[in-house]
Amino acid sequence: MRIVLDTNIVIDILQKRAPFFADSYLVLRNALENGDLCMMPVSAMTDVAYILRKNPNVREKLVDISGMLAITDVTDQDFEDAVASEIPDFEDAFLAANAKRNRADCIVTRNAADFARSQVTALTPKEFLAEHCSPAK
Repeated sequence: MRIVLDTNIVIDILQKRAPFFADSYLVLRNALENGDLCMMPVSAMTDVAYILRKNPNVREKLVDISGMLAITDVTDQDFEDAVASEIPDFEDAFLAANAKRNRADCIVTRNAADFARSQVTALTPKEFLAEHCSPAK
């Protein structure tokens, strides 16, 4: 399975943000254990770096999590598709366009409703875990 993690999921994991950390972490852990490919566009990684810029260990955290993710490139086509998208938020439209180009099966985000017009299905961490992980995990 090919999974794109939204910026908020990665920040939840890196910051151990309550009450979101547990489910976000379980998505990543279960995906890795199942041999799934977790992806994130490089542009979203720069967003994470900017949002966490006041954290003195931000670079080390980015290096750590980048070892678990496939960092995908961004292209002119992603930009063009995002501009033409019916998704109102440009950052979400860009992530959805990148996910589609990289043949993602789903986007995991805390804001699944924001991706209602995405061609790639968006799931919350709880939805992803319910649909793709066995109860024993």
